[in-house]
Amino acid sequence: MESNSVSPNLTNFNLIHKPRSSSYSSAKGIFEDLSNKKHGGVGIYVRNQQQYTQLTFESCNIECVGLRIENIKTNIVVIYRPESYTTSIFLEQLQQLLVAIPQDDGSTIVLGDFNEDILKSNSAIQMFMKQFGFMQILHNPTTDGDTLIDHVYVRGKLQISWTLYKHIIVITTWCYCKFLLIK
Repeated sequence: MESNSVSPNLTNFNLIHKPRSSSYSSAKGIFEDLSNKKHGGVGIYVRNQQQYTQLTFESCNIECVGLRIENIKTNIVVIYRPESYTTSIFLEQLQQLLVAIPQDDGSTIVLGDFNEDILKSNSAIQMFMKQFGFMQILHNPTTDGDTLIDHVYVRGKLQISWTLYKHIIVITTWCYCKFLLIK
């Protein structure tokens, strides 16, 4: 999404959006190149009556947006990793992001288009997330090309039920998650 583009208006939902251009704070080569690319950015739709706090991640150099839903003590972070973003540099920045997420007795969900097919063996991103205590909950292809590039990582005490909706027109995958605490 470009900052001047029109977002789909979903009745009873608010959009929390961060454009690509404001996601990269460093003038270092790759980050400047990513920041200047057209389109991009990330967003989360939140139901109007849902109480939440937006999380801020300074200097993470990742296209991401996050929020905390206090009544279920859960952090949700949506990430987009462009294909041109080198995995090794991305993981350095992802570590900074994961450390910046509030740590408490709650849960954290990190999801998005990581542009790394975890159906292939030895996914560097999946192994990295596992080191931070996250479990990948999707195990089937999320694209028409039979790849699993849309990851959903969970850490904590949540039961997740999910449904994937492939939206052919914009060639993306929408993941709807319903969050329930295990008692």
